[in-house]
Amino acid sequence: VVGVVRKTDQIMMIEYDESSSDFKLLDPVDENNETFDIPDGTYGAAWNANGRIILSANAGGLYEVYPDTISGSRIQVRKLADTQATGANDGMNCDDIPVCLPEEFGNVYGYAWIDWEKSGDRTAVTGGLEEHIKGVTVTLTLETEYKNSNDKVCEDFGESSWVVQTDGQSDSDYQWQINDLPAKDNFGNDLFYKANFDYQGADFPYGFSPTGYTKRLEDEVTSSEVDSDVYQNTSSSPTQETDPMIFRLLMQHKQTKQKNISRVLGSINPFSDDGSPETTTATSDLFILEPNETVHRADAGISGYPIFEPVAVVTIDCLAENVEISLDNSESSVDAEFSVDVYHDSVEPGNLVTAQSGDQLVLADGIDEYEKDIPPPLGVLIIDVNVVAEHNGVQLGPLGVVSNQSQTYCDPPFSVMIEALPDCPVLDLTIRVLSSEELNLDPIPQASGARIEVTLYEDGIPRRLGNIYSSSGQYYELDAGLFALEELSIQEDSEWRIEWKATDLVYPERTMEGTIGPKLFDCDSAAPPDPEVTFVPDCATGRGVFAIDNSESLWNVDFTIKELDEIIRGPETIDAKVIKEIELLLDHNDKFIVVLTLSEVQPDVQTLRQFADNETIQEPVQITRQTFNTGSQS
Repeated sequence: VVGVVRKTDQIMMIEYDESSSDFKLLDPVDENNETFDIPDGTYGAAWNANGRIILSANAGGLYEVYPDTISGSRIQVRKLADTQATGANDGMNCDDIPVCLPEEFGNVYGYAWIDWEKSGDRTAVTGGLEEHIKGVTVTLTLETEYKNSNDKVCEDFGESSWVVQTDGQSDSDYQWQINDLPAKDNFGNDLFYKANFDYQGADFPYGFSPTGYTKRLEDEVTSSEVDSDVYQNTSSSPTQETDPMIFRLLMQHKQTKQKNISRVLGSINPFSDDGSPETTTATSDLFILEPNETVHRADAGISGYPIFEPVAVVTIDCLAENVEISLDNSESSVDAEFSVDVYHDSVEPGNLVTAQSGDQLVLADGIDEYEKDIPPPLGVLIIDVNVVAEHNGVQLGPLGVVSNQSQTYCDPPFSVMIEALPDCPVLDLTIRVLSSEELNLDPIPQASGARIEVTLYEDGIPRRLGNIYSSSGQYYELDAGLFALEELSIQEDSEWRIEWKATDLVYPERTMEGTIGPKLFDCDSAAPPDPEVTFVPDCATGRGVFAIDNSESLWNVDFTIKELDEIIRGPETIDAKVIKEIELLLDHNDKFIVVLTLSEVQPDVQTLRQFADNETIQEPVQITRQTFNTGSQS
C-alpha cells in the first residue's frame, strides 16, 4: 500500500504479510537523487496502472512512485502531467482533466546480422546461413509528439528513449527487444519510433572486419522480415543520411587497388582493406507498434570482409608424370572455393581438359592438395585457378583469378612458366625457366635454357621486352633454374595483353607460345562521393535553405527530402562538382531527412578527368512551394 503523509510530504509504504504489517516513511527524490517537492494537501486518488503506481493531487498534478528505486529512506517520484486543482476529494476533477498517461502498450524486437555477400537480405529470420550478432547497441526513440485525450501535446508523459543490446540464448537467437512501450497516445494516434544501431564493441566472428551497413532493398521497415532496414549514418547531423551504395564506395576506395602477393600463382583478396568507417551507427525509418502485441520491426545488416589470402602453388613433377597443385587457405578466416581449369596448347573452350579440371573447397586455416591427376602433356600445359571466399555455403565477393601459364617437355626436360599479375601501380611480369630438380628429375640430363620473346600490347600498341638487345629486337635468355622479374608501367584504364614465345636453346625446333589477357589495368579510382548537407532556417520569413555540396566529388548523386517519411522533394540529381540549394517554406518544429544515393548515370572516365580540373558550379536557389503543406511536427 502506498500513501502520502500530508504534514511531512513523505511517502508511506506499508508491506503486509500473513501475520503482521510494516511501514516505512520515505523521502521523495528525482532521478538525480535530489529532493523532490510534492504538493501539500490531499491526494484524492491513487491507482495501479499495469504495475505503475500513480497518485493524483487535489492541488493539481499526477505523480508516479517507483518502489524499485527505494534506497535507504529515499524513493524516486516523478511528475507525469499537470491537472486542474479540485476542491473535491476525487483528485481527478472528472472529465475536465485530460488524460496524459499511456494506456495502450506493445513490445518490439529485431536483429543485427552479418551480410557476408552484401545482398541486403538473409536466408531466414532465425537459424539462417548468416549469423546474428551479439552486443550491438540499439537505441529506440519516440519520434512523434505524445497527445493527451484532448489532442494537446503532453509536456511529460514518461520515457521517450530506450537503450538495449542484442542478446539471446544461441547464435541464431541474438536479438534486441523492448517491452511495455506506448503504442498509442491518449487521443488514439499511432506513435512512430526509430531505431539506431551501433556495432561498436559487438562480438564478431574471428577475422571479420566490419566496414558499415549493407544496402536496403525495401523502403518500409515492415516490407520484409529478412532484409536490412537502416541507412548508414555518415555525420553527426540528424538531417543527413547516406545510402549504403555511397558508403560502400567510401570504404572500397584506395589509392592503389588490390595488391597480389605472388607465390608461383599469387594470392588474391577480393575484399576492401581500407580503414574503419566514419561511424559505426545506422538509423531505421519510422515504424509503429501494435497494442498488446509483440512485433518484429527494425533489423540491421552489417557488411565487412574476412581475412582471405588464398594461394595456389603449381609444381610440375615429370618423374611422377603429374602436376601437383597446393591449394593453401591457411591464412584465411573463411573457406575458399578453388576452381581449377586445365588446358592443352591454348586457352580455348575446345582445349579444356574436363577430366582434369574441377572445383575443390578448402576450409579456413587449411591446406589441401588438388585431388585430380594432371599428367603433363607433350606440349603446352595451361592451368588457371579461380578462387572465391565462402562462409556457411554463401559465396562472398567476386571471383579472384590466380593463374599462370606453363609449358613443359619432360624428355629431355624443358619447361617455361609465365606469370603476369597487377601489383598496382605496375604490372609484375615473371618469366621462369624450370630446372631438372624443379621438375623432380635427376640433375642429368640438365634442363634446357630458353630464349623468350615477350611483347606487351597496351591499347593495341606493341612494346617488346627483354634483357638482351639485338637487331631483331629485345628478348630474354635464361638458363634453367633462373627467372626474370619485370615491373611494367601501364597507363590507368588501358587494356593490356602479353604474347610470348619460348625457344629451347638446346633443341631450337622445340618452341612454346601463349597469350595472357586481354585485361583492363584498373588501379586508381576516382575519389568516392562524400556530399555534405547543411540547413539554414530563417524563422522571420518562414523559409529554410538546404545546401547539398557535391563539389568535392567526381560522382553524380541523387537526393530526396523527406518529412515524416513522406517525400516532399525529389528524387533529383546533383552532378559532380556542383553545389545545389533548395529553399522550402516551413513551419515551426518541422523535421526533415535528406537521403542521398549514388546516381545510376555517372560520368565516363574522360569526363572524370576533366572534372578534376574544373571549378565548382553553384546552382541557383530553387523554391519549393507546392509540395510542402504540413503542420507542426516534432
